[in-house]
Amino acid sequence: MRIPAALYDLTRAAPGLGWARPITESDLMFRIWAPKIRDLLSSNARLTGLRQSLERVRYHGVWTPGVRLMQGLRFRAKALLVVLSLIVPLGMMLHHNWISHQAQVNALAQAQGGLQWVLALYRVQGLGLDLERLVFKRAVMGDNTESLSALLAREQQAFEQLQAHLSSPGPMGKGWDAQMAMLSEQRAAALKLLVASATPGGLNPLAHRAVEAYMQRLEAMRMRMLRLADFEALGDPELVSLLHAGLETLPSIVRHLHLSVGAAFQIYQDKTKQMANVHRLMQLTAMLDLESRQLERDAELALALSQISPDEMQSLNEALLGVRTMSNALVKAGLQVESAQEASLVAGADSAAFRARTESAMVLAQRHLHRVSTQSEARVLFLSRQLHQEINWGIGAIALGLCLSVYLMICMNKVVGGGLRELSSRVAAVAEGDLTERPEARGTDEVGQAMTSLAASVRRMNTLFEAVTQGVAAVSHASREVANGNAGLSGRTADIRHAIGDVGERARVFMDAMNRCDVEVERIAEHMRDVRVDARRSRLAMGELQECMTGLRQNSRDIARVITLVEIVAHQTRLLSLNASVEAARAGAAGKGFAVVAAEVRDLARRSEDAARKIHDIVNASISEIEHGAMLTDRVDESVRHTDERILEVSSIVSDIVLLTRTGRDQSQEVVGITRDVEGSADGNARMVEQLAHASADLRNHGDNLKRSIQHFVFS
Repeated sequence: MRIPAALYDLTRAAPGLGWARPITESDLMFRIWAPKIRDLLSSNARLTGLRQSLERVRYHGVWTPGVRLMQGLRFRAKALLVVLSLIVPLGMMLHHNWISHQAQVNALAQAQGGLQWVLALYRVQGLGLDLERLVFKRAVMGDNTESLSALLAREQQAFEQLQAHLSSPGPMGKGWDAQMAMLSEQRAAALKLLVASATPGGLNPLAHRAVEAYMQRLEAMRMRMLRLADFEALGDPELVSLLHAGLETLPSIVRHLHLSVGAAFQIYQDKTKQMANVHRLMQLTAMLDLESRQLERDAELALALSQISPDEMQSLNEALLGVRTMSNALVKAGLQVESAQEASLVAGADSAAFRARTESAMVLAQRHLHRVSTQSEARVLFLSRQLHQEINWGIGAIALGLCLSVYLMICMNKVVGGGLRELSSRVAAVAEGDLTERPEARGTDEVGQAMTSLAASVRRMNTLFEAVTQGVAAVSHASREVANGNAGLSGRTADIRHAIGDVGERARVFMDAMNRCDVEVERIAEHMRDVRVDARRSRLAMGELQECMTGLRQNSRDIARVITLVEIVAHQTRLLSLNASVEAARAGAAGKGFAVVAAEVRDLARRSEDAARKIHDIVNASISEIEHGAMLTDRVDESVRHTDERILEVSSIVSDIVLLTRTGRDQSQEVVGITRDVEGSADGNARMVEQLAHASADLRNHGDNLKRSIQHFVFS
């Protein structure tokens, strides 16, 4: 900072003014700004503003500048500011989008124009090759079937179309005039030589060279146009695949096939071996091989996209392979033998077969090129239409969006701005104490919700103040009633205290009775437990008795089975004795003793059988009695079990009675405690009655004050 000269003069005069040391630049700065800083710090208004600004920054944070800006603007200015802040970046984005679309349109127009130029050049190339082939047929083969003038007219028309394309202003740029002039000169020279050679035996080698130079010029222009068209910049894989599948390679293949026919014919027609024709055919074959392989690789994408027929592509590849095979064989034969006839024999094909095979491949290549060209034109036209349709849709959508945005902004201004003005007027009326207004909401937005809330608040305030007015009168009246009722409340409180004492005394008597009942019930429960123990013992004894009866039943059945066995043995013994008697009778006198023994045995068996039958009857009777005893035992066991269940039920009932008596005793104790609490509460109520009298007087005074406070409000 520069210090004025007057201040420096003041510093030089400082010793004369009584200063202890010379004044420096920092001293001067301090003495200049110190009064201003003191004035700033001493200003309460500025300090207040500074504190408010700090509070605002602390509350809003990074939004403080925007909040301050919006707080100082009216709603229309806010809306205009928001619209401008949206329109500027949106306009920049739309401008960038428009430039991008224009670039796409220009690229598409350039590709479309370039494709038309390339196809026009190819047509001129094809007609030039047809002219050379026709002249060759007339001059060498004497074939005058085709009209030279008609073909020249077609070539002239195609060349004029090419000139029209190149001379018309388009996206491909300028600078073609010089090349077209050179091309026209080469064309005129080539056509002049070709027409002069179109007589039998009049073929001029210079005509072939002129046509070759003319074709090379056309090929160079075609390749330059392909580069300028820049199909790959469109980013369409189908168009790029069509470009690689034919437009780049097939014209060169057709041209080299045409040249191969001429070179092979020269080899077949040579009387003596000329290595120049063999080397030329070798070069053409190598170039065909490279171009064919390149075509196969480039056609893979088109085949994958189903843009070309696999059968057609296979036929073309096979035809090209056949031409290359024949060319290689002819080149090999030309390098090995001396004469054309020997070369034909070694190659395995004559000139006519080679020409037919090559022309067939040329026809397939031209047909494939025509189909690819047609598809490319259709694809470019489709892309152009699609892009223009997208642009039109985009412009329409943007226009519709802008119109809709403007319409919505106007509507928002009317809704929000008008709503805020209406809300402000209503709030001002309420602030003045006018509660007769009824705000009406005309929507469900924030303003409408605020109007609805304000209307509800006004209604509630109106109802509240009316209720307050009525409540003040009611409070005044109630305070008087409370004062009158305090006297009666004191007497009733004394009666309640006396009644509570009686209730407590009766509760204590009831509690003593419940204690005695509890003792007696405990004794009954003890007796029931003893009875239950005896019943359990009886049930165990009956179980043992049942087991004994079951054992007797089983033993009786075993005895019955043994007796049955004895009866069977006795019966068998008697049968044996009868048999012995029969045998003794047969024996005669010798068997008399045996007959006596048999008779005794039979008598013994009969007595044994009778005794066994009697025992069986006795055992059956015993079994019946045992079964009857077992049945009686089961009945007794069932009775004992039922008795045990009844004892359990009685024991449960006695337990419930014990529980009930204890519960009653506890409740009696609680009743005694409650009566003591109620007695204490009654004493507290007596004290509260006195406090209520003082409070009623204060309440009446507050009601009068509140009535005076709400007199300035206007109710509906």
